[in-house]
Amino acid sequence: MEELLSKIKDIEKKVTYIRKQLELYSKLKNDINQSYKAEEVLTNVENMVLQVDGLQMDDLHEFIKRERMVVESHKRELRYRLAQQLEQRLSKLELTLKGQYPTLRAGLYTMKLDFIRGKVDIFWGPDKVATVELNADSIAGEIEKLESLLKGEFDPANYMQLIAQAYMKVIKHKGLTPGDKIMLSELHQQMTIMMQPKAFWVNPIRRNLREYPRYRFAYDMYRVMRKYGDRIQLTVATFDATKDPEKAIWIPDNDEKGTRYSYVVVRC
Repeated sequence: MEELLSKIKDIEKKVTYIRKQLELYSKLKNDINQSYKAEEVLTNVENMVLQVDGLQMDDLHEFIKRERMVVESHKRELRYRLAQQLEQRLSKLELTLKGQYPTLRAGLYTMKLDFIRGKVDIFWGPDKVATVELNADSIAGEIEKLESLLKGEFDPANYMQLIAQAYMKVIKHKGLTPGDKIMLSELHQQMTIMMQPKAFWVNPIRRNLREYPRYRFAYDMYRVMRKYGDRIQLTVATFDATKDPEKAIWIPDNDEKGTRYSYVVVRC
């Protein structure tokens, strides 16, 4: 008797789970943006049905089979519509969409799409710079914002002067000789310090901090080297160094590819 009751309780628990999952599915099924999540729910139901002994589940099996066809259709429509909308939005930024789901590329950006979570991780080079909702407006909007930050007003001569000053400060601080190499990350750190406004030094709080993230430093280096490349010597990072963000910074070679570098020498 106890064994039978225990089995019935177990079945009740599983049937309750199936019911709740079906209720969730009913909320998701008509939204193609949730098609991957809907598919996951159907799989949960299907797996649980297989665990329930002694019940006639033929109708439920047929339901799952039929709904999977609907979900697959939604998934195809979602992928097609997203690619079409994203391609249109990015073309306005003069970026060409490439790649295959779940990884898409456009210029120096990589987008890793998670259809289950409904999220997209955006990378600039190898560096993750944002996570947004999985829709064309959010993805393109974030890339447009990043492009605006990267490609704003830039004076190569002034920036080259700042590089030289930062390089010499690091050289003196470390007791080195001009012409010696320093880590590229050290140059980035020193330049970030030198860029801080007076307000930061008077009151060093977050709202007074001028941020200068790695990807902006890397793109500025790319821009300045197109004019002053003869004054900047970079050392390509070793394989081991590429695993440590402190030991390597990725700098573009062109509009689509780049290289990780570890050290720099500046001819002042």
